[in-house]
Amino acid sequence: MSIKINNSGISNISSDTDRIYTIYKGDKLIKFNYTPVVNYIFRDIDENGNLTLATGNLEDGSEITKISDYEMYYAFYLNNGLTGSVNLSKVKQIGRGGLSQAFSYCTGITSVNLSSLITVDAYGLSGAFYSCTNLSSVNLSNLKEIKGELGLQTAFYNCTSLTSITFNNLESIYGNSLEKCFSYCSNLADIYFPALKSTSNVRSNSFNSMLTYNRNVCRIHFPSNMESIMSSWASVTNKFGHYSQSDVSVLFDLPATE
Repeated sequence: MSIKINNSGISNISSDTDRIYTIYKGDKLIKFNYTPVVNYIFRDIDENGNLTLATGNLEDGSEITKISDYEMYYAFYLNNGLTGSVNLSKVKQIGRGGLSQAFSYCTGITSVNLSSLITVDAYGLSGAFYSCTNLSSVNLSNLKEIKGELGLQTAFYNCTSLTSITFNNLESIYGNSLEKCFSYCSNLADIYFPALKSTSNVRSNSFNSMLTYNRNVCRIHFPSNMESIMSSWASVTNKFGHYSQSDVSVLFDLPATE
């Protein structure tokens, strides 16, 4: 699929599927979508910018700086033609439901760059990369706060090529934000939370069911000073809902944050 957005609207449209997507430029409707409730809105693309999928990559998404409420809700759902990298490297904020189910079942995606993302609101990344079975690299290095319920619920559900992920700067996790986030990630070996602090807004249910349905060996890493706070939490003692609790190691082996 190739889509070009400019001052006069949209041109150069081609697709090998029957799927047609809605695109808004500001408040101007550019194109319609076959899915009933899709809003795929690029408010921050330069007036002469392009959204180009001709090579199979969402590379020009790098011009987007904010995704507001439901703006990319179900945007590329079931689009097997989208391959390679999803580059949203300038996005700093995702609103309520902003990327919910946006790339679900996009089995051609191999990497996601959300390296500038700081905050995610409720449902912001819920199911965003659900069953992206070839996704092996995720950059959320600046994510600091998940400030609404179910912010990352099922975000990477059944991402079977994902082997590790690090939340380098994540300090605040609203309750149950990670529910089933990594369920069925059969090759996920390590998850790192190096920035959590005793003063962080992290609740006892923040990690509830994070690994539900998993059967793989997995290690969850936290700062050493969090052991006295988290070790008795039910979500920790039941190994985040993992199918085989003996296969999960909860390690407080990262440098203390205070």
